[in-house]
Amino acid sequence: MKASTSKSADMAARKPQTAPLRIGIMGGSFDPVHYGHLRLIRLARRRFALDRVYLLPARRPWHKRAPMADFDHRFAMLALAVVGWDWALPAALPDWRRPTYTWDELAWTRQRHPEAQVFFLLGADAFRDLPHWHHFPQLLDRCDWIVAHRGQASLNSSIIPANRLREVWHGGLRLRRSRVWWLPRFHQPFSSRRLRRLLAQAHPAAEIRQAMPARVVEYAVRARLYRAKNR
Repeated sequence: MKASTSKSADMAARKPQTAPLRIGIMGGSFDPVHYGHLRLIRLARRRFALDRVYLLPARRPWHKRAPMADFDHRFAMLALAVVGWDWALPAALPDWRRPTYTWDELAWTRQRHPEAQVFFLLGADAFRDLPHWHHFPQLLDRCDWIVAHRGQASLNSSIIPANRLREVWHGGLRLRRSRVWWLPRFHQPFSSRRLRRLLAQAHPAAEIRQAMPARVVEYAVRARLYRAKNR
């Protein structure tokens, strides 16, 4: 498929007052939330002029082992991490007593904002794993996708079924009913596993405050979330 030479639209430009809401979604275990998550939603909001970003912690991630911290604690840490950001809203989906799927998160958002333009935020590793997600490839039609990555080499349009891929261009992919937008030069140095190991210590190393908001660190330490669970 021939790559397009059309100029990338700067979606951070001022929107007409009559334009529909632009809603971002970021799901995940957030076990724990860290500056990598927060930087991604800030960059996406600025670049794509998002009116609101929902942060949806998974109760039971379908593709990962159970989070170490209980859902209520992970939700509380998210709320603390975005204090003062009125556009970033942690939200709790209903407990369906089954794994949490992105399909459910999108349905939940569409129910509340049927006219909005919805964007799902994820990293390049998760993007490459999309073919294994619940209801793929129908999932591609449900929203636009914002993919954060370090460099173009980490991205590959081959995961998109041929009947859904319409155009490849330097700003992303145009699909049958949606788009994939690249968010380039994104560096995420924080490992959730490493942070859990630090928080398992009675007195976490000072480096952890470079990776997480102080109020989140204090909450996790006070609640002893990762003590005696060093993994």
